[in-house]
Amino acid sequence: MFTRPAIDVSDEGEKYKVEADLPGVPKENVEVRIGDNGRSITIEGKVVEKEESHANKSSAKTGASGTDSKAVVKPDESSTTQISTERPFTRNVSFTRTVWLPKPVDTKHVSAKMEHGVLTITVNKTHDKASTVVAID
Repeated sequence: MFTRPAIDVSDEGEKYKVEADLPGVPKENVEVRIGDNGRSITIEGKVVEKEESHANKSSAKTGASGTDSKAVVKPDESSTTQISTERPFTRNVSFTRTVWLPKPVDTKHVSAKMEHGVLTITVNKTHDKASTVVAID
């Protein structure tokens, strides 16, 4: 699992579009905040995985002495035998990512949607009242 999701930011004229890869994260576990007077977008979330036993739960039936040469191994239908693991095993992961925008945005007109593991945030640009253009001599 990730601790810092991959994010793309694109300038689409009068708005910014932010896309974050959040595979396997339900939208109920994600929070989006616009901060710093409309200059930053913070995405926070968590992934809670159910605890699973990776042990083989097969049972063998043997005779009374425990040495029956005709032992029958019947795997339980819910048993799992891990053959190969490439993904890190984590139970609870929290993540946060803040993106700084070149120009402030309108915090009242923000849309966010989650589709196929991608969070898309669209925000309209606004005028930066705190900045001024300086003439160069």
